[in-house]
Amino acid sequence: LPIPAYRALRSPEYLYAEYRYPDGREERELYDLARDPFELDNIAATADAALLAALSAKLDALGSCQAASCREVENSPL
Repeated sequence: LPIPAYRALRSPEYLYAEYRYPDGREERELYDLARDPFELDNIAATADAALLAALSAKLDALGSCQAASCREVENSPL
C-alpha cells in the first residue's frame, strides 16, 4: 500500500490530520480530544465545515511561517 504524505496538528481540543496519497486521493481525520481522548472516532465527515477550514488554514500558515511568526500562528485561536 502506498504511504500518503500527511500533515497534522494537535491542539488542546482537537487532533486534525490531512493525508494525500500518490494517486491524488485525499483524506482527513478529526478527533475531539475531550470526547474521544483515545482517538477512536474520526468525526471529519460530520464536523462543521468552518472548523475544518480553520484547521486546514492553520496547517497552511504553519507550513509557511518563519521564526517568531510561527509562535504567533501556534498561539492563535482557531
